[in-house]
Parts: sequence; C-alpha cells; structure tokens
Amino acid sequence: MKIRELSGPAAPKPRSSAPVPPAEASTEERPPYVQQRRNGLWFWEPSAKLRAVHGVRGVPLGPDRASAWAKARALNARIAGSNSNEPLPGTIAALFKCFLSAAEAGELKRNLRTKTLRDYRHLANVLSNVDLDGSVTLGRVSALALQPVHADRIWARLKNERGHRTANYAAALARRVWNWGARQGMVEANPWEKMELPGLPGRTVIWSPEQITMFIDKAEALGWWSLALAVRLAYAFGHRQGDWLDLTWAELDGTHLATNKTGAVLPLPLDRHPALLAALNREALWQDRVQAAVEAGAPRPVRAAPAASNTMAEAEPASGARLHRRGRNARKPRYRRTGGRPAGDLVLVHDGTGGAWNEHAFRSTFRAVCREAGLPDELQFRDIRATVATEFADAGATPIQMSTHGGWRSLQMQRRYARFTLEQAEAAADLRAVHLAKRNTSGSAKGRRGRKRFLAAEEEDGNTGLSRE
Repeated sequence: MKIRELSGPAAPKPRSSAPVPPAEASTEERPPYVQQRRNGLWFWEPSAKLRAVHGVRGVPLGPDRASAWAKARALNARIAGSNSNEPLPGTIAALFKCFLSAAEAGELKRNLRTKTLRDYRHLANVLSNVDLDGSVTLGRVSALALQPVHADRIWARLKNERGHRTANYAAALARRVWNWGARQGMVEANPWEKMELPGLPGRTVIWSPEQITMFIDKAEALGWWSLALAVRLAYAFGHRQGDWLDLTWAELDGTHLATNKTGAVLPLPLDRHPALLAALNREALWQDRVQAAVEAGAPRPVRAAPAASNTMAEAEPASGARLHRRGRNARKPRYRRTGGRPAGDLVLVHDGTGGAWNEHAFRSTFRAVCREAGLPDELQFRDIRATVATEFADAGATPIQMSTHGGWRSLQMQRRYARFTLEQAEAAADLRAVHLAKRNTSGSAKGRRGRKRFLAAEEEDGNTGLSRE
C-alpha cells in the first residue's frame, strides 16, 4: 500500500524518512507554511504531504504577526520532533492511544479485563506498525484519511504476514476503536465496518475422561500438584484458566464464584464432586504444612507422589464431608512473588517457588506435562471448557442449566463451545422417532373425527352432495 492512496490528492514521492518542515534561518523570516489572508488573519497551512503523513490540519494563528509566527514555529518544531514515541493528534496511533487510555480509566460502557487490555495493546501496536511504503507506518497516517479500500488491504497484508486469526482480531479491534472515535468526534465514517471477513474455523477438540485422568496422574507423579488440581477444577466446572489461577481459599468458602472475563457469578457445588473436594482438602493441608515450616524457619517439606491412581473416582461423599478451612485466622497469609504477582491466599501456587502462577509459565508447564503423559499436542487447557459444555449437551442439559453452570448466557455461545457429537444426533433422532410414533397413532382417529364434523356441518347448510358416513 502506498502513502499516495491514503493522502487523497497526489503527493510527492515519499523519501527515506517522514517529511518534516524545512529548517528556519532566523526568527525574522516567515516560518514555513504560514500564510496571511486578505482579512489580515494568519494561518498555518501545512502541505498535502504533511497532512497525509502526520494527520495535521490548518490552524488559525490570529491577527498579530509576532504571536502568529511564534505559534507557527512551535507547530513546525512539533512536527520536526514527531519521531518521538508521542503520536501526533489526529493520527491513527493517537486514536488508539486515546481509546486505550479511556479503557484503562474505565470510561467505556463495559470495563475491560486486564488480559483483554493487554491483547488490545498488542493488536493496536500491530496495526500502528503496518509498513505502508518503507518509510511511513499506518500509525502516522491521519485517521480521517483511511478509507474502506485501505482497511481491506491492511487486513489482507496482516493475514499474509501474521495469520488469519490475528488479522480478524485486529480488524475487530479497529472497528470498535473507530466506532468509539466517531462518538468522540475524532473520526467520521468507519472504514472497518461491513468488511465481510471470512470466519475462522472453529475448534473441534475435546478431552476424553481417560485423557483427563492421564494428565492428572502424570502431573502428580512429576510433582506438579497445582496443575493436576487446576485440571480437576476446570473439568468439574468448566471455567477459564484465569479464573482458577486467581482463585482464593476465601472464594471457595462461599457457594458462588465471579468469573474474570464476564463477571458472571456462578455456583460452585463442590459436594457434587467428592474427588475434587478430597484433592482440595489435601492441597489446603499441604499449604498449611508448608506455611508452618516457613514460619518456623525449617526446610521446606517434600511432597511425596501418590501411591496409587484413583484420580476421577466419584465415590459417595463421606458423612459431613466439607472443604478444609486453612489456618488463615491463626496466621497471616504468606506472600511470595512469581512474575510480579503475590501468592497470598491463592489455591493454585507454583509447586517449585511457592508463588503465584503467571499464565505463560502455566501454559508452558502444562504443555510439558501433556508431552510427558503422551497426550496429543492439539489438546489445550481451554478445550476442557468446551469438553464440559459438550458433555452437558450430550446429557440433555437445558440452556438454563448450562448457563447457570458454565456462564454461557446465549444459545449462540453454548453452540460455539459444545462440539457436534454423535450422542447429540442420536438423542435428536430418538426424540423425533417418539414424536412420529405418537402422531401416527393418534393422527388417524383425529382425522376421522374431523371429517365427520366437516360433513355434518355441510349437511346442515344443505350444500353437501356427499352422503354422511
């Protein structure tokens, strides 16, 4: 894409660096781009190339020559120093920065989560750094100059360079940013609307119960007890990875948990998962033991591997079974840091450092355990959530039940997570067969009664030529 395409009128061929105003010889000479109109007023009128590259407009400077020239010199100096990290007003980079600042300040209609903000910053940086002609990036172009044809070409370039998924996500962010900018009066039309982007292929991977058991057994054998517990929690309730990494013992004391991404408050029926409850109690007792050793200055105890595998056994809960309450009231929670986040009273703590997991360390360690367990590379932690939705659909759960358990608020979202399975098709076929059997059994009798009533009515009117049965 050439900068000429974004500038509207024909512009000079771009040089090796972004255009800047010419240097001024002295304060007595008229600054570049300064013009005086017939009414005596001074204006700063940048060239077409400066308008296109830096997104600037003409600025009225007033009737006083000295003041007007001083303002013009300041504007020229600002353009000359535009290679700094501070984007110029009116540019695409400035539009992204204003949007992200508003999001961080909570000024959007819907507050964004920390991970979403981080993804938005990355995508905004990807878009701003799209190279247009070897010397100018998209972020330095005026937001008003972008047209739908440019948006289509930018998407195509990102698809070729960074992949289909990144291109679609970047276009979706740009569409939202331009909609927000239009309401703020920063842009006019949205060039990212109605792009008719080809959809991404949906994931079809789900975990089998045997694969869940294989991962948990291998993770515990390798000493990654927190990973095993995370998979237990995810397979029981179907929440996202971030919900479990931030889970605290205080939250488990209650009956509901607020999810990180949507804020949905969902129930946690621990008593329906006795194997998970037993694992949580073991983890609570272990963390109490480690904390007591740390406070006493003793060496950190070593956790032994399980003697036998009984990972997913759903035995009947013992009488009065409940979650063990850690000794939080007697001792202050310990705080260690891994990746800049305090461990505090978290349920899932790093088995090596005792600190909090960060998502990158969790993901890489999770993948290593999967390989050690001989599981396919295509299996990911996020697929456990889809597995839970699929098993609910196979079991015939109603939309309300699925929404209450996993937070899938709409049928569209439930269909997105629940994979198509043979069990669902067979259940639908069985329902249809029952319905057809009922209709064929009762339909003939109803048809005969209806015909008799019809003939009787016509006979009363004297308009029938048929004999009454």
